Amino acid sequence: MNETEKIIATNWTEYYSKSKSVFSTLTQKITLKELSKYINRYAGSELNIMELGGGNSCFAEKLMKQVDISSYSIIDNCAVAIEKFREMKLPGNAYMADLTKGNIADDIGQKFDVVYSVGLIEHFRGKMIEKIIDAHFQLCKKGGLVIICVPTPTLQYRIVRKGMELLGKWGFPDEKPLKNKDLDAIIKMYGIVVEKMINYKLPLTQLIYVVRT
Repeated sequence: MNETEKIIATNWTEYYSKSKSVFSTLTQKITLKELSKYINRYAGSELNIMELGGGNSCFAEKLMKQVDISSYSIIDNCAVAIEKFREMKLPGNAYMADLTKGNIADDIGQKFDVVYSVGLIEHFRGKMIEKIIDAHFQLCKKGGLVIICVPTPTLQYRIVRKGMELLGKWGFPDEKPLKNKDLDAIIKMYGIVVEKMINYKLPLTQLIYVVRT
């Protein structure tokens, strides 16, 4: 699929307005364990964390309890998601911004110890993926940590997704899972990959990059 081909975008307002499913709750719990493990292993204390695409973050409140965090900020482009995050009243900021345009670090006026995303870049195509990845590293301090979690099309992923589509339970029409070859060269331009793995504990397998800037 090329950048000019039209795709149906995920309706994030509708998504964030619904109650979380049992499936989502389970997968988020598994991902949370990986995030806290890597942050505790490679980052320090009193951390300033930025989650990209983190509106209505399912990780923020729990990470605050598992990791030594001073502030937790998010960037999203969905107003409903932004408002739901603000309702958590966590120390930090919620920014409404387009990660594919301009110098996001200058716009925010701050850099962070840890910048991460879960299930973000697979909703973009071509050069837009590079711009989203670039935004992670723009916002991260030198010597900080970037974590990128993205679906990857293992046989397990393809079977589970097909089943969900047949049952009418799939709500992400623009999700395109990515492989190592799609991301390795881009990510390695920005830092040192200290860990990389495929999380098979998730029904919809994810590729995880942990990068020291």
